Amino acid sequence: MEQSIYVTERLTILHLARLPIVLTNYNNGQSRTWKISASERKKIERILLANGHQRKVPFGEPVVVRITRVLGYKQGLWDSDSGLRGNAKQLVDSLVACGWFIDDSAKYITETRFGQFVPKVREELGSTIVEVLRVEQIQGAINDKTTEI
Repeated sequence: MEQSIYVTERLTILHLARLPIVLTNYNNGQSRTWKISASERKKIERILLANGHQRKVPFGEPVVVRITRVLGYKQGLWDSDSGLRGNAKQLVDSLVACGWFIDDSAKYITETRFGQFVPKVREELGSTIVEVLRVEQIQGAINDKTTEI
């Protein structure tokens, strides 16, 4: 009997932060000039620092960052490919500036994921949730009862 091989992943949350930052899906400064982008990054960094989101030691392993947009009143869902195009880059750059990562290269952040949802009460969650995840890839066979997942 032939067994089908599959790969899945196990996620471990290393850090979760609820941030009072509203994600935008417009291209704010990702053009020829860096001034607007730098201004947005510094603004987000100030918010992070004011809310105690500075790390003394960066994460010591490659991680996946999941950024979740928490929708507010009269906000609609975005297309899945719109979530990381606005000020999400400045958010990640601000996390680097606040000591979360040595830098935002693929050596330290292997992947950035985007999610969104409508909560029952927005104030309890903040506007953006950032999770730093350890991802282990697990390979197994669909029909193999001995494969531990």
